[in-house]
Amino acid sequence: MSRLTRRRCVAALAGGLLAGAARAERTPDEWMALAEAALKRGDSAGAAMTLTRAAHQVHASEIEQSMVRAWMQAGDYRRALAFAAHTAGAHPDHPAGAVLYAWLLGVGGQTAAAQSTLDVALQHHPDAWLRDVASALRIGSAPAVPWLQAPMRLAPYATGAATPSTARVIGSGCYVDGGRHVLAASGEADVRWVRDGLGRTRVARTLRSDLVLGLALLAVEIDAHDLPAPPRPPADAFPGSPACAVEFAHDRASEQAAWPWLRNGFIGMPVGTSPERQLGIELPDGPRGGPVFDLAGRWLGVHRRVGASDHLVPLGALQPLLSGLELAPPTTAAPRLPPDQLYEGALRWTVQVLVA
Repeated sequence: MSRLTRRRCVAALAGGLLAGAARAERTPDEWMALAEAALKRGDSAGAAMTLTRAAHQVHASEIEQSMVRAWMQAGDYRRALAFAAHTAGAHPDHPAGAVLYAWLLGVGGQTAAAQSTLDVALQHHPDAWLRDVASALRIGSAPAVPWLQAPMRLAPYATGAATPSTARVIGSGCYVDGGRHVLAASGEADVRWVRDGLGRTRVARTLRSDLVLGLALLAVEIDAHDLPAPPRPPADAFPGSPACAVEFAHDRASEQAAWPWLRNGFIGMPVGTSPERQLGIELPDGPRGGPVFDLAGRWLGVHRRVGASDHLVPLGALQPLLSGLELAPPTTAAPRLPPDQLYEGALRWTVQVLVA
């Protein structure tokens, strides 16, 4: 090696060490800002790595709240929920950690545990905003605007296809055919946007509609390739069978990306001579059109609002809309799934439907 080459190598090594030292000197707040930027562009893995560096410098509730949200935006609900429990318990002086944990429990259908978590937090912090969160959890509403601020932020960021400022939510839906299509509430617009519970937004176009059911089949321009088709039962759900339904809340923050709400109940009686059933599951105030599953995670159909009641539109009634699509084969032997696993799948399958 020549003397000049040796000098260049030493200079490059010194420069690398200095750059590494500069990176190491970032404060936890700077690491968190970098992680937040990564989440906004949809890089949840990069955000988690950045937050790990911040956590090596200081044990803080704010860093852990952001870590929970990074796992949520990656679709890892069970991991996020477990770490949120740690955050709430390890930092009792920071009620935001307990709020995030309670909210994740609530959207995942574990309402009693969510309220219990907030009751404990209110004993130590009898603040008005905590009581407002408890009220929102009871009725299943969209998070208030102040609760959308990082690091607590009770929602994912919208990523993927951009939507115009005039976009509004007109309904919910669910992915079918391996993520290539969406079954959703019908509407007049041919071009729409669909956004799942991870905030991923895609452009979709109407292929066909059923005006009687008020549903439409949409073709998604960019397939959700990571989405397997949900299993389905060999026959339509019978009255009295346990089930869960998923819906996005709809109020002042409804145009935001959001986590959907899962609720449990029992399928009701048939509606007249139609194949529909009374849903029998109390859902948040939302636009309807989301999926209904049994407790083994098998897809039973979608829900819709008819007058003042909610109906289940079973798979048998959806066959004309689903004709030609690739569906999972019927599954007879299906063990019951825990609620967190049911919700983790629902995050990816359930979508908001927006039009401009």
